[in-house]
Amino acid sequence: MDSKTADATDAHYSIDAVDTLTFRLIVLGNKIASSFNADFGRKHGIILSEWRCIIWLAARPGSSGQETSHGTAMDRMSVSRSLRSLEQKNMVKRRTDENDAKRWLWTLTPAGRAVYDAIMPHAEKRDRLITGAFNAAELKSFSRAISKAMKALD
Repeated sequence: MDSKTADATDAHYSIDAVDTLTFRLIVLGNKIASSFNADFGRKHGIILSEWRCIIWLAARPGSSGQETSHGTAMDRMSVSRSLRSLEQKNMVKRRTDENDAKRWLWTLTPAGRAVYDAIMPHAEKRDRLITGAFNAAELKSFSRAISKAMKALD
């Protein structure tokens, strides 16, 4: 294959790839998360993966690392590192599961709850900015579509 053909082939794949729903959702996720470190992470001394764990534990206190990993769609190692880091910062605490001595259950501490309470209004504002781009029917349909996509990947 000559270089002209290879370039045309590479361009074909590149154009198709950037138009895929998967790529566009990744870009959307990155756009949503992009301001976190600059706006909130540095101020509160946390990184995005830690914030995801805080959100999860605010909604599901007493979750295990595995449940947090599944619920946030982060790999177990990232969740483990994030929870340990948050523990060192006194934002989460762990206790041993009464039914399984090898399993820890995690909850927010008052300091973790304070960080959640400080950041969440801004996260909700960002959510309203995004959802405001849709009318009610579109938003309901989009929400169903996202749920279906998530279920397909589980």
